[in-house]
Amino acid sequence: MENYRGVLHLLVGGVVSEAIALKKEVTVFGREKADVVLEDDEVSSHHCQIQILSGNYHLFDLNSTNGTFLNGRKILKSKIVPGDVLRMGGVEFRFGLEKDEPVIPRETIRTFEGVQKGVDGRAYGILDHIRAERARAVSASRLEIDGMWCDGSHTVVRSQAREETIGRLSTIGLFEADEELSRRHARLSVREDGRVQVEDMGSTNGTFVNEEKLTAPRTLEPGDTVRIGRTKFQVRTWVVE
Repeated sequence: MENYRGVLHLLVGGVVSEAIALKKEVTVFGREKADVVLEDDEVSSHHCQIQILSGNYHLFDLNSTNGTFLNGRKILKSKIVPGDVLRMGGVEFRFGLEKDEPVIPRETIRTFEGVQKGVDGRAYGILDHIRAERARAVSASRLEIDGMWCDGSHTVVRSQAREETIGRLSTIGLFEADEELSRRHARLSVREDGRVQVEDMGSTNGTFVNEEKLTAPRTLEPGDTVRIGRTKFQVRTWVVE
């Protein structure tokens, strides 16, 4: 990794918003007293860390309450490579490597105490930017459904809404063609943190995520597949410009 360093790109609604260079051998993430402070209630005080070992970057969970996720999978420790998506609470980063010379992202935030005392004034800008961009993107997020429909066709449809009730009465996609669906089968909605939630609405044949039948509303992870009747789909968000 000579002449390269790790960079985390903040993802807001799936769009890169900010970059943070990983300049230390060990970078700790948490809600307080961390190198990178994440003001998110689902993030533990000391949530996880990225450590450079033998020239490679490794992600370690620090016994966090809500877990550390890599590409949608909860992990305790794992090597990370460019393109991997890390999630702590409702905050997502995409990991990458960039050459030292042209890199222009902000420095890693130092310590919470340092930020409070104004040692690194740029940290205020990073956190304020994260909050503002995240709020803007979440408010502009809409549902996108990547569907494999019951007739064998595959299309991606975009909703102009943050919530859709899907079933035989749907006005988007080809749900109405699936006779195994209830009229109002399930609800898809964008949560306040920008993630997508699916909820069964008392359907006759049930709603399944990764072939597990839902018994309560569930927040989808990247790559999760929802099945209702003979229709399978994945749900993402897109941002209205």
